[in-house]
Parts: sequence; C-alpha cells; structure tokens
Amino acid sequence: MIPAKIEDVFIQITTNISGVILNIDAGKFAISEFRLNQSIFDVCPFLEGTLEALEENTSFLLEGMVVNADNQEFNVDLELFNTSKVVTVLIHNRTNVYKYVDQLNQNRNDIFFVKRELAEKNIELDRLRKIADKANEEKSRFLAMMSHEIRNPLNVILGYSEMISNESINDNVKEYANLLSLSGKNLKVIVNDILDLSRIEAGKLDLVNSELNVHEVAKNAIDNYRFRIKTIKLL
Repeated sequence: MIPAKIEDVFIQITTNISGVILNIDAGKFAISEFRLNQSIFDVCPFLEGTLEALEENTSFLLEGMVVNADNQEFNVDLELFNTSKVVTVLIHNRTNVYKYVDQLNQNRNDIFFVKRELAEKNIELDRLRKIADKANEEKSRFLAMMSHEIRNPLNVILGYSEMISNESINDNVKEYANLLSLSGKNLKVIVNDILDLSRIEAGKLDLVNSELNVHEVAKNAIDNYRFRIKTIKLL
C-alpha cells in the first residue's frame, strides 16, 4: 500500500508508442487530467516525438518540464521506460523542490550582489583611508616644519634677551628683558606642544613626571599681566 501523501506527488501511466493511455497504474498526481484511451500529449505535449525515439529496455529521464492541471502549473520530472510494446511513464511533481531551488538560487544571487557591493565599498574605504593617511602625513610634516621655522627666530629672541639681561642696564630694563625671556620660553613650550600632537598620532609620546613650582608659575603670570596692563595704560 502506498501512503496517501506519496500518491499525491506522482502518477504512473502506461501508453503505447503513439502516446495513447492504456492504463493508470499508480499515484494520483493530476489524475483528473489523464483519461484512458486518450493521448498523453494532451497533458504532456513535450513528449511528442520522444516516445517513438526511446530505446527499448532503457530508462530515459526528462527534468524540469511543466504540466497544467486543475488550472495550475506544476514542475515535473518524468522517467520513461520503453518495452517492445508499451511505454511506462512515471511523472513526479517537483514543484516544491524547484520552488526551493529557485529561492536558493535567488538567495545565492542576492548574496553575490551583496558581496560585490561590499567589495566595492571596501575598495572605496581603502581609497579614503589612503587619502586620510596622506593628509595626516602632510599635516604632521607641516607642523614639524612650522615648529622648526618658529623655533629658529624664537631662539634668536631668547638669546638676545639673555644678552640684554647681562648688560649694565637699569633695573626696569633688566626686568623687561627677563619678562621677554620668560614669555619667549613659554612660547617655545607651546611650539613643542604642537609637535606633541604629531607624536600622539604616531604613538610615540612619552609622558614626563616632573615637579611644578606653582608659586613661580603664578608669579610669572602676575608679572606678565602687570606689565601688559601698564603698557595699555601708557597707550
């Protein structure tokens, strides 16, 4: 006994070489479309010319055919076997199988396009990364060059400030020279800090743990602003 679910997905038919249905042997798939003593070509027109060409006692397989039954289209596979007098036609309903195969093929195509899009985006990201790296290199080179160019005249100012301080001058001028030297040194620290930006990006910045004289810092700031205010009043 064949289970009902299996009977619903196949039908086995016996025909003569001319395609006239002699018997319905088993199965119920599209059974309402096949009638005794009628041509199988009515339902399977693609078999015309095939039955006569079959070799005797040799199985022949047709895959991916389409038949219409009960106002629906079904994807079927057929196995044909020709004896000396009759042809056995076994028709399998593969609609669900082909549907899943089509879905898998669609998913594969979707994955292919997604992979291609990702590859294109990776190429674009790599191009942008190279541009960003180049910009960072140019920025670092610019900072190094500018800090070098600023340091040279700054060292000259600091040198002359020290020379002025060593001259025989009154106390006010000496104090001005000292403040000038102090401001120059502070500016030099700022220039060095600019270079530290490049060192941070390169991962080469070394932190130094040193003592800070808060009293000296406060005194220098007060003196600096005291003389700046005095200069503004003179203006």
